[in-house]
Amino acid sequence: MSTNVTTIVAIISIILWIAVSIELSRTPKNKRKLITLMSVGFLSTLILTVSIFRTILLLNNVGLIMVKMVQGLKAD
Repeated sequence: MSTNVTTIVAIISIILWIAVSIELSRTPKNKRKLITLMSVGFLSTLILTVSIFRTILLLNNVGLIMVKMVQGLKAD
């Protein structure tokens, strides 16, 4: 996922969780609205988590490739 899309999803996720917090602070709670907000917030958080792990794994793989390249250069 591109950086711009990840940033947009992160901003939307923050806004959703703020909305959940506001909805929970109200005395008469609208359960349907709360469930919807929490479900969408969970999905956006899941998308961000998967994106972060994919980025970490990609950077790790690039690092391993670079180490192997450097080791190959030293062997010559």
